Amino acid sequence: MMRQDTQEWLMAGGVLIYLIPQNRVTPHVAARLATHFEQVRLYRFPGKTYENFRQVVIFAVKRRAPQRDDGAALAIAQAKGARLPELPAKSADPYQIPSIPETRFYFRSAEVNPKEALAEAYERGVWNGRAWTDALTPPDTAQAVKPLMPLRRGHIAMALAAGLLNNMSIARAGLGRFLVKGRLRKVQEDISSEQDREDGVKRQLDKFRTSITVLDLEDGAVTTLDDESELPASNTGKSSTAP
Repeated sequence: MMRQDTQEWLMAGGVLIYLIPQNRVTPHVAARLATHFEQVRLYRFPGKTYENFRQVVIFAVKRRAPQRDDGAALAIAQAKGARLPELPAKSADPYQIPSIPETRFYFRSAEVNPKEALAEAYERGVWNGRAWTDALTPPDTAQAVKPLMPLRRGHIAMALAAGLLNNMSIARAGLGRFLVKGRLRKVQEDISSEQDREDGVKRQLDKFRTSITVLDLEDGAVTTLDDESELPASNTGKSSTAP
């Protein structure tokens, strides 16, 4: 059976040389060949070498993108019981081998050398990606931004909770440097009255609870502020009623 994991190593336009017993040219193999390859040719081994193991060799060119071809799949599957032409010593219509890609490619052992793995990690590791560096590197706060009106404590808390200041480094004389991250979560508060409960009615009010997590960059201490007496909570002004 064709190995999908090894098939992926063949570049688009590359020539496949596939040795297989003729009775193993199943509809599954034929469908895979027809979908992922074109210019498929099948030959039986020459002379007595075919009589011993009844093997065939399949040549094909890998497509740039998979494309279903039921007609080609049927023709390949029919080769299972057909008398195939013998593999010639020289072809009148040889395959064109594509040029070597400019990207580096190495054949390596399955055993990983720790030094080589470390060098590869430094060159292509996850920390070289923008998403990782953005998550670890606070944005530049050197540029001063002056609001039109002075911000109140509630404004600052809501800006933090909305994530507008996430991963920003904040410094204050005598207090040190901190990273901040805000979170806003939705909760439902039961506001049913005694009469509602007697009538089997449940009333709920949607509210948004604010919490702010602060990381001290000097000692690594993490503090979460979610005291409703210190942080503002807003509500939607809408209540839901359920019987």
